[in-house]
Amino acid sequence: PAGTYLTGPFTLCSKLDFHLAEGAIIQAPATFAGHGLPEPTQFRTQAEANVAVKMPPPLISAKNVHDLALTGTGIIDGAGQHWWEWSERAARAVAKSQPGRVVYPRPHLVVIENCQRLLVADITLRNSPKFHLVPKRIDDLTIERVKVRAPFNAPNTDAIDPGPGTRFWIHDCDIDTGDDDIVIKSGGTDILIENNTIRHGHGISIGSETTAGVRNMLVRNCTLEGTDNGIRIKSMRGAGGVVENIRYTNIRMKGVANPIVLQLDYVDNNRPDFKGDPAKVPTIRNIQIDQVTIEGARKSAVIHGIPDSRITNVVLRDVKIGRAHV
Repeated sequence: PAGTYLTGPFTLCSKLDFHLAEGAIIQAPATFAGHGLPEPTQFRTQAEANVAVKMPPPLISAKNVHDLALTGTGIIDGAGQHWWEWSERAARAVAKSQPGRVVYPRPHLVVIENCQRLLVADITLRNSPKFHLVPKRIDDLTIERVKVRAPFNAPNTDAIDPGPGTRFWIHDCDIDTGDDDIVIKSGGTDILIENNTIRHGHGISIGSETTAGVRNMLVRNCTLEGTDNGIRIKSMRGAGGVVENIRYTNIRMKGVANPIVLQLDYVDNNRPDFKGDPAKVPTIRNIQIDQVTIEGARKSAVIHGIPDSRITNVVLRDVKIGRAHV
């Protein structure tokens, strides 16, 4: 029911509708002490912090379940501000004035792993320390009318990160965050993403890890405004798989810096020295982009393959791009 419920991490079970009525707020602690963790200022080195502090579990999680739902118009709030201030990005920002500043490992907000039939409907997720909603290894996933909110400069605050799995339907969501808004992680097949509104963040993405492969995905009737990227497929040697049979249609973008990005030479700023498994070479093929209108773009499209894996069979049809006035 309505009310604010301050809580530490908890888990959900099968055959459950976790329902948040209007006015209900599931609230994470707003301090490290509230999580039972020491203040990061007490550590002189990252090595000391790594020994003493492990990544906390998600605020809400479930594993090896079936027939699970999170519904209602209530809110799940991750109280991420104190986590963001001790992120990798924050450490880079103060590297000259505070050399050796430590980084705290940040938890996700909601992680559901290995689930048959998952529904997430109508709830608001906000201010996650890191990713907001992570459905991993899901068969039959529906995410509908969900709102996700974090400041545009909050680091790595992905909104919806499903994958791997099969039969995903993500529709009528309203997203405004600081990183990937909807991103297929690792892999997925038979995916429909439609009627979503996105402001800020990194757009609708695939990758960067694509090891499980992404196939048969349709993105349609979506609006993106003020995002860094629009349509984005990113992968890299060492974490690659096959991305194929992907269509984007009836997409509207305004003020998007990089509207179309297909990239196999992606570099993760948080792992610039990543090598991975050299046998995992990424592939992008059979991509159709049609009926796309773009206003105020800084670039048109970036399509980067790698020498031993060219991007092939990309069709752009009825794509209108207008540049930003600078």
